[in-house]
Amino acid sequence: AYLGELHRYIRESGLSVPVLNTNNLWTSVEGEVDAWAGSDDMLGVVRQLGQVTPDHPRFVASLPPAPVRTWDAKEPEEPTAGGTVRKLAQVLAGGGQFNLDPFHGGTTFGFWGGRLTDHEAAWATASHDRGAPLDEAGVPSASFHHVRRLCTFVSRFTRVFSHLDPGHRPVMLDPEGPGVSVAHVTGTQGGVAFVFGRPGEVVSLLLPEGVALTTPIGASGVSWVLFDAHLTGYARLTYSSLPAMACIGKSLLCFGPAGSRGMIAINGSPAEIEVPRGDDPLITEVEGVTLVVVSEALADATFITDEQIVIGAAFLTPAGEPVPAPGRKQIWKIDAAGHAHHIAAAPPAPGKARRAALSSWEWAPAREYVDGTSPRFASIKGPEDLSSLGSPYGYGWYRLQLRSSATKRQHVMATRGGDRLHFFAGGESAGIM
Repeated sequence: AYLGELHRYIRESGLSVPVLNTNNLWTSVEGEVDAWAGSDDMLGVVRQLGQVTPDHPRFVASLPPAPVRTWDAKEPEEPTAGGTVRKLAQVLAGGGQFNLDPFHGGTTFGFWGGRLTDHEAAWATASHDRGAPLDEAGVPSASFHHVRRLCTFVSRFTRVFSHLDPGHRPVMLDPEGPGVSVAHVTGTQGGVAFVFGRPGEVVSLLLPEGVALTTPIGASGVSWVLFDAHLTGYARLTYSSLPAMACIGKSLLCFGPAGSRGMIAINGSPAEIEVPRGDDPLITEVEGVTLVVVSEALADATFITDEQIVIGAAFLTPAGEPVPAPGRKQIWKIDAAGHAHHIAAAPPAPGKARRAALSSWEWAPAREYVDGTSPRFASIKGPEDLSSLGSPYGYGWYRLQLRSSATKRQHVMATRGGDRLHFFAGGESAGIM
């Protein structure tokens, strides 16, 4: 009833966008899309979403790379770069979509860390990185480039993923288990086989026509093979054992572990490719398509716009101009027509540093609260929570007057104390509860 009322308020306010809930199928609300929040056993979860709610999109609205860190608890294990990408690939292999939460880490300042509901004293720390691809300072973490390769692939081949057959759920080895696992999804605009294994492993896939396709697994522990995808004009990608990253006009970009070998077939014509080890891409033509192959390391310095592929950049400016990666002497550009050229990498002109201007600092004395002489203390009849006393945020002050003629210890009970209590007696610290 509560969720239904919220939905009614949303609609009566004039909002017509789809409404999602993430109570993990605990209860459904008419007119809403049931989504999921979690990060474990994602392929199994997304398949169950498709089974239980077949008419809804399979959406993982909150996929955290790591658990929330809490005070006075064991530090959670730092997520590996490959671990995050494997979870995302499992969602895609189930025909679903995902939302990383958070993608950019942050800091929860002041007292807004929050309390977790799964433990009586689980208080969240101020840091909210949780293994996010970008940390609190905006610096790429270990998983950033791994996640970017996969997300770039998905966003550049949206036609394949938006036309997948939701009923295609073949029996397969669970990717959460040991060993190699292959999850194949297919539809009217092509298909993808996600290969899960150990980094550096080489797997042989047997295609329907009996061809054995050797697929190298990169540093993230997951690779993907794109099948039967339309590229441009009359060109169709029959298969690629090297992970595809993007297709811009007549230019197809793939990557793989440096020195590995792969097979790429366009319009049924296969070509054996060795991934270059150096700082330059391999550029060749197959069936009228300019094939661009880079190593995993060079893929991290590769950026895609709607007009071109840029290789060797640290990033692109808002105007689309490349800023060279450290140590790069040249930048490659391959346009949508398949024309490739390289230019000398000119370092950006240093900007003039601006001195930060700080405002005046102020402080509030606490002595009169500590010794109990503040005129702001008011008499109350009994224990009251801080919110009802007009202090819903941060610390508040209570003054206890203990009337006892006996010289003995006094016992103070703080019922449902939310965080911590500092005790002062006669203006001196008496301890923390």
